Amino acid sequence: MVLAALVISVAILHGVSRVGAAAVSRQRAQSVADLAALAGAAAGRGAAAEVAGRNSGALVHWGEDAGVVSVKIRLGGVIARAAAS
Repeated sequence: MVLAALVISVAILHGVSRVGAAAVSRQRAQSVADLAALAGAAAGRGAAAEVAGRNSGALVHWGEDAGVVSVKIRLGGVIARAAAS
């Protein structure tokens, strides 16, 4: 009985830790996208790509429309989007 409770507890903790790790990955990717969008708005596509790269990400998309810069960043397996003006 104690062993069964221990196994269930470990399984639950493992699941919670995976959910937490995914949330951290998504937030980190979003932060990099936000930074890249701001850099792109201030200094262009090259700056956005440099910020993404320095943070272990890749600039997947960069666009500018009516003074608003939009970016899409890939960081690990996570894609994040952001815009800045």
